[in-house]
Amino acid sequence: MEFRHLRVFLAVADELHFGRAAARLGMAQQHVGRAVRQLEAHIGTPLFERTSRRVALTPAGHALRTDAARLLADADRAVDTARRTAAGEAGDLRVAYVGAAQTRLMPALTRAFRAAHPRVHLHLREMCTADQARALADGTLDVGLAVLPVTHAALRVRALHQEPLVAALPEDHALAQAPQVSVAALARETLITCTPHGTTFLSEQVAHLCRTHGVTPRLVQAAGSDQALIGLVAAGMGVALVTRAQANAAQVGVRFVPFEQDVHLPLGALMRAHGAAPTAQAFWALLPS
Repeated sequence: MEFRHLRVFLAVADELHFGRAAARLGMAQQHVGRAVRQLEAHIGTPLFERTSRRVALTPAGHALRTDAARLLADADRAVDTARRTAAGEAGDLRVAYVGAAQTRLMPALTRAFRAAHPRVHLHLREMCTADQARALADGTLDVGLAVLPVTHAALRVRALHQEPLVAALPEDHALAQAPQVSVAALARETLITCTPHGTTFLSEQVAHLCRTHGVTPRLVQAAGSDQALIGLVAAGMGVALVTRAQANAAQVGVRFVPFEQDVHLPLGALMRAHGAAPTAQAFWALLPS
């Protein structure tokens, strides 16, 4: 028995007329009759009572009609889901993001993706850049929103956004009331960075930013998260770089001072260069070029 036998049977069961069923299916009437006879032979019992004047369902035909309709509907849904999954329009998408991406970049991209692909189930998780690269390479992550630069032969990288940074200073710091501060002025300061469990301001990232402005910083790893970073500044343990979006004027004990230079954190998207999931490719297709 094949699905085509059930489709023919349902058409005849609906029409109770072999000629109308054949016209509905776009088949020759003799082929419709043959398919019904094959199905009856497979089941081992008549499904229709046929006379010269009428066609009626037998009790077995009535029983099959309900189950066959449900079976074909399930099969059609399964085929549709498989096609949508292959096209990246259904299935799952696992996205990781650094803390600096959670205020602007991640919300904007995920909203756009959900609007375009409402049948895809999004799984979001905060994760540092190095862990994102490892998870993408081993197939446990589909897309990463990370701090750049990232160099990995197995990954595609696309720059997306420059997140502006400010200096977070204790409120009693000598520069706390200045309208602006230079990166060079922080060379003599203790710069607090996140431990490897943090997701954004890790030591190597802060050091790279400072070096691009000709500064070799004095770093101390102390904070487990971006928010803890600001708390340690408020406690007078040092200064820090934070995103402008994280600068909360209501934060007690901290002054957020703009930089004289254009200091920013480059953010971008990561995806496997080969073998990326269809949903990941669909997400990538929506990214600004």
